[in-house]
Amino acid sequence: MWPYKEYDNEGRPIEQGRRRIYVHMYHNNAQAEADKTSFFAQLSQTTQARTNGGCSPQQQAMAEEFLFVHTTPVRGMIITPNEEAIHAHSAEFGYFVLLSNEIKDPKQALWIYRNKDVVEKAFSNLKNRLNMWRPHVQSEESLEGKLFVQFVALMLVSYIHKQMKKHALYKNWTLQEVLDELDAVEQFDQQGKRPHYGEVTGKQRKLYEYLGIKPPGML
Repeated sequence: MWPYKEYDNEGRPIEQGRRRIYVHMYHNNAQAEADKTSFFAQLSQTTQARTNGGCSPQQQAMAEEFLFVHTTPVRGMIITPNEEAIHAHSAEFGYFVLLSNEIKDPKQALWIYRNKDVVEKAFSNLKNRLNMWRPHVQSEESLEGKLFVQFVALMLVSYIHKQMKKHALYKNWTLQEVLDELDAVEQFDQQGKRPHYGEVTGKQRKLYEYLGIKPPGML
């Protein structure tokens, strides 16, 4: 259970009480190993920097938490690891937690969390690939038209992402690489005649098949 409060627009509490919250805890072995490798590499660098007397503020904070530093008249500076602190810190590697006040199933919670990446990439495509950092328009009508075109373009990019996941294309391609590869296919237009296309390579034809699109004709 967790206590909650809701406020109106002026900051006055309008409702409060207690609700159930679900705490989903997960462990990722691969991430745990990566975290462990990164941590001990940083600790080694911090130990060396502390020995040489050239710690950065971050290294100084790390040394204070995970190292014992003693100075003796005979042996000088002696640095030993704080095994208890290191063990406690390492025990958290690979774990992450999701909270929800609605979703009880941990698999569903993880699925929803991972799919937020699709939304983030969609916004990234709008800002970068589709050039929507700034609208660059001078009228409301132009803005509405540009937003509509961007929306259609985003639908196409999202469809390509879906097909790439379906056919496991991300093992050998990135979304950007697929778009760049197909961007090389040229269309030639002449008034009153059907459009003609440049050469379509075997690699490009295969990508069209994976995307469920009929390859354009040959020139």
